[in-house]
Amino acid sequence: MTELHARVRAHLAAAAVTHRVHDHAALPGPISSPTDFAAALGYPVDRIMKTLICHEHSTGRLIAVTCPVNIRVDLKRVATELGCSRIEVASSVQLEATTGYPRLGVSPLGLDPSFIVVIAQHTLTYDTVLVGGGAAGIEIELAPRDLQRTTDAVPVDLR
Repeated sequence: MTELHARVRAHLAAAAVTHRVHDHAALPGPISSPTDFAAALGYPVDRIMKTLICHEHSTGRLIAVTCPVNIRVDLKRVATELGCSRIEVASSVQLEATTGYPRLGVSPLGLDPSFIVVIAQHTLTYDTVLVGGGAAGIEIELAPRDLQRTTDAVPVDLR
């Protein structure tokens, strides 16, 4: 079993939120996509979240956009909502350097407090969502309101 990233584990412990860890390797059948993962859990794919690490073009300020995997993120819209000039997706080198997470294990949990975390507003109505655990193949299931509260996430309409 792959483990949670230490910072994600520390974040969850400090926040004392109810959560569940899902290891792709422990699920029946191979998991090669978010659709496979959602099907193995019996969940709609809209509850499986991705976290895009971005930066504001002019200032370099770091932004983590957390939204369902099946949504195409309109970076202009996010920039407008945050009052930024322009936002760009970070390179994989910048992603690992700023988060310590691998490309397929990015989590909005345990990030440096200087990050601005954005959450898709419509997901706040779900009972739970699944976000990366800081390691490939590890996901954390938690209430989206707990995710918002513990990361100070800004809700943005991404639909």
